[in-house]
Amino acid sequence: MADDRNLCLRCIEKGPLRNWIEREGTEGDCDFDASHTSVPCVTIDEFAEEADRWFQTNYQPGAETFEIDPDPDSDKIYHGTAGRSYDEIFSEELDSSGDVLRAVIDALPDADHYEIAQGGERFYTDAHNFESIEAARAREKADLIGLRTGMPSSGRISANRCNSLPASSASRRGRTNSSESRRSTARGR
Repeated sequence: MADDRNLCLRCIEKGPLRNWIEREGTEGDCDFDASHTSVPCVTIDEFAEEADRWFQTNYQPGAETFEIDPDPDSDKIYHGTAGRSYDEIFSEELDSSGDVLRAVIDALPDADHYEIAQGGERFYTDAHNFESIEAARAREKADLIGLRTGMPSSGRISANRCNSLPASSASRRGRTNSSESRRSTARGR
């Protein structure tokens, strides 16, 4: 359902999306605050499309993570994803009222019911967190450097990195890959 309500420059307190409204908006009256008149405005749908472009340019689904319980008597492993929920990120980045935030989040373009029935997946979901692409790259670089020295510097290894440890790193940790394991078993017979 289209959301043609006007959102004005003054309803978004900060950030690059505020600058976008200033550049792209047309003078009008805001539908979220009656005192905001004759200011640059865009519709919620227009703003949500630009917010989606901005978000997908700067954020990605968080890497799967795990932490081993530090208690030596525990065998618990805690699974999660790096980052924060998309609504937390939008809340911080837009710094706007709750009803503006809810209208924007509700209007974000995403997979519809038909696409999901055909095997598509929603991008905006509470099933995982999102992290900035820049932070993810920095963490991965630090982890790779840490793997060479024996300890990931972030203190966490993403699950997809655990399966791709170089053989030398895996063997230093007392692990072997399946081909090494088969060779040693075959030699031992």
